[in-house]
Amino acid sequence: MEKINFIISYVETILEEGNASKQVKEKLNKILNILKSEEDLYIKKDKCIPELEELDSNGNIEAGIRVQLLDIASSLEGL
Repeated sequence: MEKINFIISYVETILEEGNASKQVKEKLNKILNILKSEEDLYIKKDKCIPELEELDSNGNIEAGIRVQLLDIASSLEGL
């Protein structure tokens, strides 16, 4: 549970920084809602990773944001 709280905090920090595009913010908010839900940890993971992959496939993401998204994906994979 501690790791999921770290991921939630990290996503919230990215959203607060305001550097992300509208599209990225929408996806991050969706991911945040999934992470905060009462679902099983593995279900959360299985829902969030495709959302991140979809964002990554767009290619219109600033390099710094892309690194942060990869950090989130890596943290989710480690759950």
